[in-house]
Amino acid sequence: YHSANVLKVILPNLRGKILFWLGTNETAGITFKNRTNTPVIEELRVIAESGIKDSFILINNMRYFQPIVSDKPPWYGRESRKYPDVQQAIDAILGIDRTYQFSILGDIAIAYPAGSPVTVSPTVRACTLSRMFNGNNSDIISVFEAESMIAFGLPKSEKEAVQALHKDYYDPYEEPGVGGHYRFWYALTLFGEKRYAEAKNEFLKAINLNCNHWRVVWFLTESAHRSGDTGLAKQAVKNSSLEKPVIAGYHRFWHGLTLFGEQRHAEAKQEFIRAMQLKCNHWRAAWFLAESAHHSGDIAMAKEAAQALLKAVPNFQPAKKLLERIESN
Repeated sequence: YHSANVLKVILPNLRGKILFWLGTNETAGITFKNRTNTPVIEELRVIAESGIKDSFILINNMRYFQPIVSDKPPWYGRESRKYPDVQQAIDAILGIDRTYQFSILGDIAIAYPAGSPVTVSPTVRACTLSRMFNGNNSDIISVFEAESMIAFGLPKSEKEAVQALHKDYYDPYEEPGVGGHYRFWYALTLFGEKRYAEAKNEFLKAINLNCNHWRVVWFLTESAHRSGDTGLAKQAVKNSSLEKPVIAGYHRFWHGLTLFGEQRHAEAKQEFIRAMQLKCNHWRAAWFLAESAHHSGDIAMAKEAAQALLKAVPNFQPAKKLLERIESN
């Protein structure tokens, strides 16, 4: 019995709000497999065809939805799995209604109509942005900011939940590519706690699980350097694209975020200036420059950066409030 065919039968008779739980995994017996190992895309298409646009949808086993953004050849996973990637799942959900919202909490994704009484925590927003990033669907600065929060800004209970993910969903018998983000996030929290040697090892595990985008390699480089493993730091830089000019600017920006998270504001200010000189001139870089300058007592620089930011983003309220504080003093 294929679940998509069953949905076609039962959906016309359902009334009221519906919560769909799409388990995604094969079972056994008469329900075992069909044309694909997971029916999730076909199930979502049936929901779209039904005209139901106000349901809540939970999707399990998100760790299998690969590939993730990678600087190496694509990972195709175990030949027998053949799951869609995250973007394909999102596209199928948007096929139900273009206003659907999408969040990932651990190994489960939740999709819900816009305007639903759903509150998404900053932690879940940060992990969702990090997990969904495919190199094209979000600007890298926003991803850096989200992952900086994972490293430095999580409340204790939510940090413990993020740290537990790599234990809950890592299967040592799976082929590479499963659980890489969970290792990456765990490493970020260790980095934020200044446990650099442990963070280094976890970044290596994330990379071995094909979570090997250059930003992950940068964290490996930084944690290796800070833990005294200069040989690994040099090797990581040599074998990556970190020295390319455009990436060098992002590198400086993330280093600035790291210093900012450690409240080393004067040093952070200098890194944000260097990042912008290297063409990392996104308005968020200007904002962090203004913030770090203000925290370090460089009021003139803070004012100049905030004014420049407001020319690019006139309605950015935090910059307006910063200028008000500066001018009131």
